[in-house]
Formats: sequence, C-alpha cells, structure tokens
Amino acid sequence: EAFEADDAQALSAAIASAEDVGIHSSSLRNAKRRFRELKDLPHRKTSAEEQLERAAKEGDATVLAAAVVNAETAGVASNLIRHARQRLAEMRQAAQHRKDA
Repeated sequence: EAFEADDAQALSAAIASAEDVGIHSSSLRNAKRRFRELKDLPHRKTSAEEQLERAAKEGDATVLAAAVVNAETAGVASNLIRHARQRLAEMRQAAQHRKDA
C-alpha cells in the first residue's frame, strides 16, 4: 500500500517494519528501490526544470526535445512542459523556413 501511494515516509516505515520481522524478499528490495526513487524525486524534478529552461533558451531543438522527455519522466509541471513544447514547435518551424528559403 505504501509502495503504491508514493509516500516516502510511509514506505520507509513499512520497510523498517518488514526488516524488523525478518522479511527479506524481492518485494522488500523493490520497496527499497522505490524509496530511493521517491527520495531523489525532488532533486530530479528541479534538475529537469532547470535543464528544460536552459534548453529552451539555447535554441537547439534536439537538446530541447530531450529535455522535454526528461521533464515528463521527472514529473515537471505540465504548464512548463507545454511551454517547452510550444518553443520546440517554434524552433522547428523556424528551421523549416530557413531550409525552404
């Protein structure tokens, strides 16, 4: 239950309880891995937001496209991703116009 709720504190308590009673299974290993992911999530999200902003300013469509994918997996706010996608579309359109000219 704590594993599915994305609650790091509850998951940590559940892991400790399982270890206290001697449970050592693949479920416990998975719970520990998920706990590490949840602990790291705020850092990943912040890093992805910063990467997204830098990529949008740089003007490299390939870098921005990768940053959008990273931001999506890190849980960055949808409005930031939507703005980056709009910027990406503008960059691609400008590149197409330059190519056609």
